[in-house]
Order: sequence, then structure tokens, then C-alpha cells
Amino acid sequence: ISATIAAGEVLLDGEVIGGYTAGDELEASWRALLGEAVAMDPDDLPALLREWTLPEGLGNDVQAVAELLRDRLTGSLEVSAPVEQSAQVLRDPIPEARTTLEALVQRSDRLRELAALIEDVDADNLTIRLGETVQIQEGETVDGSLLIVDGGLQLDGTVEGDVILLGGSVELGPTSRITGVLRTADSEISGNRGRVAGGIADIEAVASAATRDVDAAIRDAVREAQADARRSARNSSSNSPRSPLRSLGRGIAGLFQTLVTFGIVFGAGLGVLYFFPRHLEVVSQTARGAPGRSFLVGLAGLVLACPLWIVGIVLLAISIIGIPLLLVWIPAVPVAVAVAIAFGYLGVARNLGGWFSSKELRGFDGFDATRPAVQVGSGLVILLAAYALANVFQMGGPLFGVFQGLLIFTAIVVTMIAVSVGFGAVILSRAGRDPEFAGRGWSQSGLDDVGADSGSADE
Repeated sequence: ISATIAAGEVLLDGEVIGGYTAGDELEASWRALLGEAVAMDPDDLPALLREWTLPEGLGNDVQAVAELLRDRLTGSLEVSAPVEQSAQVLRDPIPEARTTLEALVQRSDRLRELAALIEDVDADNLTIRLGETVQIQEGETVDGSLLIVDGGLQLDGTVEGDVILLGGSVELGPTSRITGVLRTADSEISGNRGRVAGGIADIEAVASAATRDVDAAIRDAVREAQADARRSARNSSSNSPRSPLRSLGRGIAGLFQTLVTFGIVFGAGLGVLYFFPRHLEVVSQTARGAPGRSFLVGLAGLVLACPLWIVGIVLLAISIIGIPLLLVWIPAVPVAVAVAIAFGYLGVARNLGGWFSSKELRGFDGFDATRPAVQVGSGLVILLAAYALANVFQMGGPLFGVFQGLLIFTAIVVTMIAVSVGFGAVILSRAGRDPEFAGRGWSQSGLDDVGADSGSADE
């Protein structure tokens, strides 16, 4: 059996069994396997194939093709050892001669000799015996060629074809006759050599020429694999100085993106404080007064928003009156949910900023912590801090990848909690119009300050 991996295709005996991406892990692993096989004893090839570990990360299709390739190669090399049998007479060719011959060619100890002969043998009219001493009596005739491996031949009859003997002995009697060629390798010949009409050939000499071609092909494949490995090493070494710069660039880009996000959300917060200060105050106080209930309601709202939107589309679509409303429902619901999430997020940010300002940390004395804008800005800094720190660690490259991943995970969890609590507070307070869940004293603790701070908006 012949196996080839090249140009994005995997071939067995010239038949394409699948494909792969040129230059990927499968091709590199195959070339490495060829390099090991060249320096290995042929008897160890089956074990080498069985121990061949396929690369990780292959797609399902490529993985299946690679496993099929390994199984076919391993199975073809594992031919059972010959069993010594008593002398017997061959009368009819083996019906499965072609299948047996193909398996026999893979015998590692006879691979080179048989590979040199297989193209010249008519497998459909061939008798094969392994580990047997074959006797053909006077008057008996074998129709077709005869192949004997690790056995013997006592010939007194006729063989209508070639006799191929690998590792054994042949005794030619006075009445023997071979109409074709007697081909031997590592074998002994005794008796009347003149009874061979086609002459006697030492197939080892023939095999050596074919072996040189095979060895040359293997050497070329190994050289190509080594050249690829050197090119990959050069590429890796040439890329290594730039990898810190790439990590630094990506980290700076991510940090800039985080700052832009802060600017956009903070700008939206200033707009809300200017136009809807009392509503934001009610939402903030609701999130502060009932955080657990706000979280559960917000989480349920996030889960049910999409199904309710789809149900509304279906109900409106099946009614004639609802079709005009459908044009409003489809865009209005996602926009309303997004606005409610952003509104609640700003309310949570204001609570965090108020908590932070109450700490009276040194170095922040210049900020007026009672101003709602300062509270919203401080809260957004806290909510986005994990993202910013992850960008900073990204600048350090793969060495800090673990810390970057932990920070991103933390940032996502914090964001989901803030969104759920804020969205739930918006739902409970009916977008800041119902202070029922805001707790006692909400108007005195914050609303009056908001009115004073944004008096221009109230006027």
C-alpha cells in the first residue's frame, strides 16, 4: 500500500481519501514520521505506526482521515508469522491470490525483494505459499506462477509460469520443468538447472535498482521535511522579536477601546442626568434598597426579553389589526430593552461611585463627591477597571495570559451582575417613576441634591 500526503490531499494507493490544510499539523506530523521511519529497522515499522500520535486540534473530517490512514498502514504491515506445515502438493491456485499478494508485499523482511517483482507477476494466476515445503510430483502440473516465501520446493513435475522463491531452497529433479523464469532471493538451488526454460535470475540485483529509487524518494522527502522545519524555525525566530511589540500594540488598542467605551457611556450618563435626573435617582435608590430582588427580576427580564419579543411578533402577524403595529413592535422592543439596560447600568454606576466617594480616599480631595456626575464617572471607572487591567496585562505578552484571562472573566461577571441589577431596578421602578422599592428617605437623601445640582434642568 502506498500513502501520500501532499498538496492538501491524502491518498492511499493513488485514491484520495480526504483532504487537509497544506502546512498544518497533520502534514508536519507525517513528515516527522517519515524521518523516524528512515532510521528505523523495518521490523519496527508496525510499532512506530501504532504509536504515532495524531496532532490535536484537527477538525472532525481531517481527524477521521488521519485515523483511517494510520489504521490502514498499521494493518497492512501486520501480517501473521508463517506457520511451519508438512510437505504437501499444490494442485490449484489460491482463490484470494491478489489479496494475499498485496498483504505479502508489506512483509517488512521481504519488502524490497517483493516490491521489485510485483509489477511483473500476474496476480490473478499465482499460487502463494508461506512457510511450506511444496512437493510437485512427476506428471503433476501447476497452471500459473508459483511464489514461495520462507519455504522449499521439491519439483519433479511442471510449473507453467515463473517460480519465485524468497528465503528457502529449490530442488530440481530430472523430470522437472519450469516454463518461465526461476527467480530467487536468499535461496539455494540444487539439481538440474537446465530444466528452467526462462533461465535463473537473482532478484536481489533487480531489487537493488528499485531500492535505490525508493531510497532516493525517501531521502528527498526527508530533506524536504528538514527544510520545512528549518524554515519554520527561521520564521519563529524572526517573529519572536516582534511578538512583544504585537502584544504591546494589542494591549494599547484594547485600552483605547475601553477608554472610548467609558467616554460614550459617561456621555450618555451626563445626558440622563441633565434630562432625567429624578428618574435616574429613583432607579439608583431602587437598586440600592432592593439589590437582590432587582438582580432576580433583571435576570428574568434578560432571559424572557427575546422570547416575549418573538411571541409578540407572532401574535401581531396573525391579526389584521396587528400588522401595522408589527412595524413598530419589531424595532421598538429591542431599542427599549437596550435603553433600559443602559439606564439601569448608569444607576448601578452611580451607586458604586457614591460608595467610593464616601471612603474619602487621599488624593481624591479635589473631587466634589456629592455631584451626581462625579458619582457616575467614578462608578463607571470601577465597573470598567477589570477590562483596563486586562489590557495592561495583555501588553506583557503570553507570560501574563493567565492573569489577563482571569481579569476578563471577572470583568464579564461584574458587568452581568451590574446589568441584571440595573435592569431589574428599572423594571421595579417602572423606569424611575415608582419609588416603592427605593426605600425610606430616598427623596431626602438624594432627590433634593439632584434637583439642586441640575436646577437648570428642572426649570
